[in-house]
Amino acid sequence: MLYGNYVFINQLDMSENEFAARINSLIEKLNHNKKSFGESIDVSQPVITHLCNGRNNPSLDILQKIILNYPMVNPEWLITGNGEIMKNNNEINPYEQIKETLENIDSLIVESNQSMHKAIKLIRQLKSIP
Repeated sequence: MLYGNYVFINQLDMSENEFAARINSLIEKLNHNKKSFGESIDVSQPVITHLCNGRNNPSLDILQKIILNYPMVNPEWLITGNGEIMKNNNEINPYEQIKETLENIDSLIVESNQSMHKAIKLIRQLKSIP
């Protein structure tokens, strides 16, 4: 079915509950929550929540975003539930592994900077107390 810019995957054997279970497993496996996972693939948290609770099936656009942003995820598992959640290391391109590592490092730096800013703010507040 086509709704606006989204093509919904109804022709595949993808019941809403089965996909919801898979997307929840994937988010957990990737150590994300719904918000951070949505941000990582540039999809709003409500859309991810609807996928996770089985309200909606994913659009082709969302499946592509997951597969492109997480090349270690087995696309066959994502779409059909067949196979393992992650590709084995032999199936992952070394470039993709490097990209993933750099993205993880970037994420850690951002989190570290946010923590540093919070610490500086707290120190300034403590200094201002008479």
